[in-house]
Amino acid sequence: MQSAIVNAKLDALLVTSDVNVRYLTGLESGRLIVWRDGVTFWLNPVYNGLAVDAPVKPIASGKELVKGFILSHRFKRVGVDDLPLAAYNAMDKKIRKSLQPSDICENLRKIKDKKELAALTRASKVAASVMRAIEESRVAEMTEFQLAAAIECEIRRLGSERPPFSNGMLCMSGPNSAYPHAPITNRRIREGDLVIIDMGAVCDGYHSDMTRTLMVGDVPKEKFNLVGFVDWLKEEAILRVEQGGKISEIHKYIDDEIKKKGYAFPHLSGHGVGLDIHERPSVGPDEKDVFQNGMVFTIEPGIYTTKYGARSEDTLAIIKGKVKVLTR
Repeated sequence: MQSAIVNAKLDALLVTSDVNVRYLTGLESGRLIVWRDGVTFWLNPVYNGLAVDAPVKPIASGKELVKGFILSHRFKRVGVDDLPLAAYNAMDKKIRKSLQPSDICENLRKIKDKKELAALTRASKVAASVMRAIEESRVAEMTEFQLAAAIECEIRRLGSERPPFSNGMLCMSGPNSAYPHAPITNRRIREGDLVIIDMGAVCDGYHSDMTRTLMVGDVPKEKFNLVGFVDWLKEEAILRVEQGGKISEIHKYIDDEIKKKGYAFPHLSGHGVGLDIHERPSVGPDEKDVFQNGMVFTIEPGIYTTKYGARSEDTLAIIKGKVKVLTR
């Protein structure tokens, strides 16, 4: 962390995002300031019992402590990860002048260590187990609400701390599957429907993400072929992932194959997964990074017609130079 601060030509980094605080301390509470010679962690004393294993011993938080610390140390360039406008406007003008946006934490979080990979693997196993149960059950005549509720109940039962998305699972049936994302409705699932289930789990704060398109009963040939194609394309794209390879090339491959079929591809081919469900790297055309050991990310091709759609997604990790699918 200190070397990244030096490389960014900062005097210090103010960490205010709960996710980044958890990344550095294990707790989603408090504030940190990291500078070239040390780190200070302010925490409401009511949470001290949760901080016994934190790598930094917390001190009691207070309204003026961060301000006083920055001014007393005469920091001229202070990076900040995430700061609401109201909080920025309430700050001392001298401090505001020293602040500049910083993505140091987000860049560090791209590479997962052994403990993080273990949590991501557990979250992936929970999701895969629930998805398997859905695929083996009959969902016809259930509403989207009922199916989403059953999924969320089961992932909780198997140990997920919460659903992976802020609005819960994605469950899009029939004409609703024509959208990459659509709100869950009371629509009843019918024979012949395609149903896109986009779900995951959260273990020790770390997410998994996977998508399958269910074919309910006998579906027309064109729907059957569409689901088969996106499943095939995902597997082919996974085979092309390798350590050191350009991430943008995977997106280009998926985009090109979908265009050959006569369709447009309206979203990215995947995204990093970790303490956030969507984080770096982006598996898209503008990503400059290459696949690195310790990265965890999704691959998710999808096709959406005017009447229905299909998507297939898995969470992958590069571990010891090898690509591993975590959500098999």
